[in-house]
Amino acid sequence: MMSAPAADLPDLPLNWETICALAVRGQFDGFHVDTDEWGRILMTPVTWTHGVRAARLVQLIEQHIKSGQVVVEVGVRTRKGVKAPDVMWTSHERVRERRNEFDDPLAGEICVEVLSAANHPKEIEEKRRLYFEQGAKEVWICDTDGRLHVWLGPDEEAPVSTLAPDFPQTVDSR
Repeated sequence: MMSAPAADLPDLPLNWETICALAVRGQFDGFHVDTDEWGRILMTPVTWTHGVRAARLVQLIEQHIKSGQVVVEVGVRTRKGVKAPDVMWTSHERVRERRNEFDDPLAGEICVEVLSAANHPKEIEEKRRLYFEQGAKEVWICDTDGRLHVWLGPDEEAPVSTLAPDFPQTVDSR
């Protein structure tokens, strides 16, 4: 939960830099934080299973894609606010294109969302579309059973990743 009283927060809407500063002070512990297109904060509680799957995805991406950079919870500025994929992989070329901002508009080539019961299907569909608008080449959705769904375009689901064709189809949460 946010520990600062609402009266102590800056005027709304909060920008991503302010949100990040609050998070650094531990005021959003245990929550995934995005914003909507009006700058309002959207917080989703993070479960143990969600955290374990996200960590496992980082390990698996590093095993299956030998170059580039894997990051977690890095904000991507979209037309609908800042969205922070649970996991993102970026090539070395794209890393050089990124600016050192809290909410860079350039998405990684792979953006991954790990689903929990709190996610609405329309929310995930919108995030998928937004990541592609911001330059993602693939969007992976890890469902609540650990099954990986790979998207090569906003409406194009594929059986496997083109960037990591040998990637496992399920992600363990143990």
